[in-house]
Amino acid sequence: MDASPPHIDDNARYLTDKGRRVTAAMAPLLADPPVDLFLTSPLVRAVQTAEILVRTQPEHTRVEVLTLLAGGVSPLEVLRDLRRYRHETRLALVGHEPMMGDLMGLLLGRSPISFRKSGVAVLRLDSSRLVSSDQAPLPAQLVWAQFPDGDRITTVSELQP
Repeated sequence: MDASPPHIDDNARYLTDKGRRVTAAMAPLLADPPVDLFLTSPLVRAVQTAEILVRTQPEHTRVEVLTLLAGGVSPLEVLRDLRRYRHETRLALVGHEPMMGDLMGLLLGRSPISFRKSGVAVLRLDSSRLVSSDQAPLPAQLVWAQFPDGDRITTVSELQP
């Protein structure tokens, strides 16, 4: 199946065959060190993406739905909700644009970032900074980002606004 039927609502749209192939190719990038928990948007294609990504992880790795990742809320609201996961060592988020780019921009202390489909980014964040009241835990550090076209980014200045 390469595309959802045209009458399918965007929230129910599933991952295309190309999306599955690209995700499977990108999944090993998150295997070492392994992820403890994948938090995914409830949209079908995001859940399917998380299911593909978790296949390269150890058995203890979990997948949970975080409704806020579907969008329609501020990235700061997502960060507030992430406080309950601050004890997870390695956390991965699976979501959609513009939420993921807005969230990365907030975490990196800059304007929203245009984050391409199936991109993977690793950020380092001191989780103890997630416990403060309403302030964002700034700044996180970009370890790297990689995209299916082979672009690998290691500095924040390389990310496109």
